[in-house]
Amino acid sequence: MLFIQGVYRGEIPVYSQGTKILQENSKRRIMVYANGELYLLNGNKFGTETLKSFEEMFQNTVSLLYQVLGKEAFCRLKQDKTLGGKPMKIVYDPMMFVASHYCVGKEREKLISEKALLLEEIRTMYLENGDLFEGRRTNTVDIQPRNKRVEKAFQNALAKIKP
Repeated sequence: MLFIQGVYRGEIPVYSQGTKILQENSKRRIMVYANGELYLLNGNKFGTETLKSFEEMFQNTVSLLYQVLGKEAFCRLKQDKTLGGKPMKIVYDPMMFVASHYCVGKEREKLISEKALLLEEIRTMYLENGDLFEGRRTNTVDIQPRNKRVEKAFQNALAKIKP
C-alpha cells in the first residue's frame, strides 16, 4: 500500500505517507487512494518541470539527511542507544517528510554545520517516543504524531543553533 501526503509549498508539492490528497497546484486536487493507483496514473501526466522539481527536492532531502545523520538516517536506536541497524520505512517516511522542508536554504546549512545537535535531538526523540516508531502502524492517526515528533526534533536543533 502506498500513502501519499501532499503539502503545498509554492509550486512544488512535498510527498510522504499520510493523508489522501495530492496537490499539484492551487487549482487542481487529485484524490489519492490508499493503494496509490490514481496518483501513479496522474503522476505519469506531470510535466517535465514538475518532475524535475520532485527529483531535485528528493535529492536535496536525501543529501541533507546523509550529510547530517549519515547512513543511519533511517534507523532507530540500537540497544546501546546509538543510531543503527536496519533502515526502516516507519522512520524513512517522517524523516523524509520533515527534512524536505529544510532541504534548501539557510536552515539546511545550519543543520549541516551543527549536525551533532540534530543527531542529539533525534536520539532524544527515540528515547522519549520510541513507541511511535515501532511496528507497522501506517494509519493517519499513527503517522501524524511521528511527523510532529520528527518536526519537533528539527525545530529543537535549529533553536539551539546560534545565529
